[in-house]
Amino acid sequence: MNSFGPLAIIAIGAAAFYLYRSHKRKVDYESVCEVSQALSSLADKAGAYPSEKGHPYEVMAAAIREAQAAVIAKRIFDSGYSSHIQRQLLRSFAPDLLESIGIYRGSARFGRCYSGLAALAGDFERLHATKKQW
Repeated sequence: MNSFGPLAIIAIGAAAFYLYRSHKRKVDYESVCEVSQALSSLADKAGAYPSEKGHPYEVMAAAIREAQAAVIAKRIFDSGYSSHIQRQLLRSFAPDLLESIGIYRGSARFGRCYSGLAALAGDFERLHATKKQW
């Protein structure tokens, strides 16, 4: 009996699954930038916001851009600032928010933006989770 055949099939299957998962986990930066730009333009259209912190959409867009830069550069922030960015990222890929900026459920564009933001949030969380382990 040759046990090399089933072992080779299992190894090929595991490698294919790993490649599939790593491809699905990639951040679609174009879609993420699209959401960030849409949020910024809505904040600009709304005009001056009475709060000192700025319009909530602009705060969310800035957090998305900051998370992108942090993930690309593998930059780690202090815990207070990273939790602020994580909260804003989690808010940014809420389906209702995406629909409010013109990215409707059921479309391919929604799927790309939602998965891109979710992957960015996951990558940002993993980057800062490694800091907590030290």
